[in-house]
Amino acid sequence: MNLSDIRTQVKLLVSWMTEDTDAAMTSRLTSFVDQGYRRIIDECPEALIPKILRYENPPQFVANGGAATGTTVAKTLDPWVMQFVGGTFGGPLDRTGDGTYHLYATLPSTGQEVRFQIRTFWTQPFTGERYFSLDRPWTFSDSTITQWKLRCPWLWLPANVTQVYDGQVYGSNGQVLSIRSAPIELRSGRWKNVNNQFAGVPALLHREQFYQQTSPNRAPVVSTDEGSWLGEPTGEFEYCYTYCWGYRSANNKSTGGNFIPLYESAASPVSSSVSSTPTAPIKVALPDIDWELNFNVLGTLRAGHSGVFKRLYRRRASVTGGLHQSIESPFVFQFLTDVPGPTTAFLDDGSVIPDYSLRLPEVHGYYSWDIWPEPDVRTEYELRCAVRPPPLVNDYDAPDIQPECIAALTFYAASFFARYDKDPDHARVLEDRAKQILQDFRQKYANPSGKVSRVTWDTGLSPGPLGWPRLRSTS
Repeated sequence: MNLSDIRTQVKLLVSWMTEDTDAAMTSRLTSFVDQGYRRIIDECPEALIPKILRYENPPQFVANGGAATGTTVAKTLDPWVMQFVGGTFGGPLDRTGDGTYHLYATLPSTGQEVRFQIRTFWTQPFTGERYFSLDRPWTFSDSTITQWKLRCPWLWLPANVTQVYDGQVYGSNGQVLSIRSAPIELRSGRWKNVNNQFAGVPALLHREQFYQQTSPNRAPVVSTDEGSWLGEPTGEFEYCYTYCWGYRSANNKSTGGNFIPLYESAASPVSSSVSSTPTAPIKVALPDIDWELNFNVLGTLRAGHSGVFKRLYRRRASVTGGLHQSIESPFVFQFLTDVPGPTTAFLDDGSVIPDYSLRLPEVHGYYSWDIWPEPDVRTEYELRCAVRPPPLVNDYDAPDIQPECIAALTFYAASFFARYDKDPDHARVLEDRAKQILQDFRQKYANPSGKVSRVTWDTGLSPGPLGWPRLRSTS
């Protein structure tokens, strides 16, 4: 059952059969359906259909070990920039290490270990010098660091991941192990005391700190330009963009083959509408975010290397001509392209096809998940999670909840409509019916007590941390 079907059912329940051509009433009904959707998600998380999410932690790099052998880290004249000296190691250049890696450097003068988050890696043209920028300036007098390591201390998941049930871990040693969320005994100050084991295969996850990328507050400025429109049909368009930092691994691209940001902000204001023609492509003007972050200062090493880039989205309102006219005009924002931080304009000439699978995300915050034990090799995760779904926008969007709960969604939406129609008695009856459906669902499928048993499928194995059974390898 999709959004349009649910609206029809709601109108039947409240005996208000307006046509979908009534735009104001359709919009109001859609908002009631969304309110019912949110309420079910909040009151009955069991109704969510679990998702399998795939993530990856890259390997650690340690001075005088593996690829980093013979490479030291040295400060430069720019306090936001460090340099790799000697050896061949230079860090990933495809943004997959940006924001993910942290530098742990041991200061020769004091023996103290300090930590910096790495903004981005790059290689200087012509000279081949290898640099990386930091999240804050280097203020120590030590100029050469011989003991250092690059680590990924956390697994970052979007804030709409409300719970990790369990999953699989695929290590570079070929093992396939089970993983699960940390038990309640560890979700306290005791976690840090327990999580002091490294170089192991992860078995437990624990949610920790929250991060949100700062959002843009200026709309793109659009205009037509001279040139040719290529590829897809002409039409009327609107644009917005987000600020992003880092990419998830190349193994976690979208189904359209595009990288997914590690951190992505909320969207900018939407541009005005603009129409292309065969001889008029569209110019989209964007801000210089690197300059605003003090990373586009002329003559400095850090110029243009803030690590932040702009992700441009576009929605189509019409198809007016050209080739491939039998396409959708869904009027939803789809990913178009990534624009470097210092670049202030993009020419949309129809040659870049929007990624049908990458819509503008609804969630803009991220939680770090601490891993126990922390791996020292490249590690892939398949996690079975509870994920808050995006709102229903288009008529043919279907709710991402168990089929048995669709009726509860309809009754909740109808109750909101009845309250709007000043019929509180009818609203109460509809709401009670929705609650009864959810209660029956819990009793049939879920765990109404919420208790977590200490007995698992692998009891009898040697005890793990705090007496919990160790997780059995499935390899």
